[in-house]
Amino acid sequence: QAFCLWFRDGDGRRRKVRAPLLCAQPMSKAARILAPHTVAVKRLFVRTSGGLEKLLERELQSLQIPGAFEAVDGGVTAEGPEDILWRIALRSRLAESVRLEIGDPFHVTREGAFLGNLHSMPWEAYYQLTPAAQPPRVSIHTSNSRLYHQNMLKEKVRQVFEAKRQEFAKTLADDDDRATAVGGGDPEAPSPPMHVQLQYDQCIVGVMAAQNLCRRRYRKAVGTLPLRETCAAAVVLKTPMLKLLSETTDGISVWDPFCRSGTIITEALGIALGHPPGGPQGLQPFAHFPTHSRDRYEQVVASLRVMPHENVERLTLVGTDADPTEVDAAQRNLHRFVRRMPRPVGDDSTELPCTVSFFHSPMQRVAKHVRNCLIVTNIPYGEAAGRDRAKKLYRDFGRMVQSRTDWQGVYVVSARREFKAMSGLEWRVELRFSNGGIRVELLRWTGRTKTYAEGED
Repeated sequence: QAFCLWFRDGDGRRRKVRAPLLCAQPMSKAARILAPHTVAVKRLFVRTSGGLEKLLERELQSLQIPGAFEAVDGGVTAEGPEDILWRIALRSRLAESVRLEIGDPFHVTREGAFLGNLHSMPWEAYYQLTPAAQPPRVSIHTSNSRLYHQNMLKEKVRQVFEAKRQEFAKTLADDDDRATAVGGGDPEAPSPPMHVQLQYDQCIVGVMAAQNLCRRRYRKAVGTLPLRETCAAAVVLKTPMLKLLSETTDGISVWDPFCRSGTIITEALGIALGHPPGGPQGLQPFAHFPTHSRDRYEQVVASLRVMPHENVERLTLVGTDADPTEVDAAQRNLHRFVRRMPRPVGDDSTELPCTVSFFHSPMQRVAKHVRNCLIVTNIPYGEAAGRDRAKKLYRDFGRMVQSRTDWQGVYVVSARREFKAMSGLEWRVELRFSNGGIRVELLRWTGRTKTYAEGED
């Protein structure tokens, strides 16, 4: 047996949906309203730090998440089945937030048309339209469009939200099954933020479905000059760490001589262990969508597999810093990582398959003892580093690197042009990206020295 539903899409055209009848009881009005929106193909915008768009696109493809991906300014557009949102939120190390498009993009030049198109969108699929629900926080981005007044556009969104809430309540007025009026979400949850983008009179409306993905569950202690977790993961993925680990027979060491709170080392550990960066415990906005299926989401979570690198036991991760308070922060984050890492039910073991250590020591002392070593670090920059102190640090770092010829590679994140000149080494730019609004470069040492002319980059 099956039932048929007629509804109007974003273009105002009537569409027919045929769905199986799963029970003998008649459907509630709320269920009939929500049913057409539960199986739609999802169109997403996955945001990342500027400069990491191509890397994010390759990561999503390598994770074999079903869907189509395209790198654009500020992130990656994605289109795929219902679970694409959940898989990105749980598995991507480079994604920072995910917006889900509501309806189809539309061309608009008049206020009335903007209001009408907003009203035709399936708000009831993503927002709890209960009397206690608050209007969503709205952000507007306009460029080369006839409609550009942001306060006016925000007011129109609030008007439509109120109209849809009244319309939804009226539709359910005679429905005895009022508990289903809010679908599968929490009726008291805050409304997820909405984003309206108007560019060349083409409007895209999106709802925030996943946010703060860059905040790892292990990150509690934060040091000075922190490197965002997503940026640290990108840095590690750009190095040959995994390739060296696959080829080694004697083991490989990864050393961060300016570890601070240990972000690079901890992200390298998570990558080597194959641990998903996201956890199902943290509720994301999509969990409060009326159309959210908790059962299907739990099936996706259960399907995730922890796939450590086959040679992970040959990996040694070392983080050092001249500041003991930074080392203490790194150790606390590592302990938190171990406590929260996924493990089989009933297994309370806190042992790692590889060696990870943080300790207080100057870099010159450590450089004498590490072997088969790959250096990956975020060298101090900015006002906190101090210009005179930073120049001395850059010269000392250059001398330390030149003291040995058997490095497996040297990768440095830097935001100061004088680092290249002060280090006395020749560098190649591997990646340019934004770290919390600061433009930085990931540099790779070519193995040669160089004297830079004044003003040369």
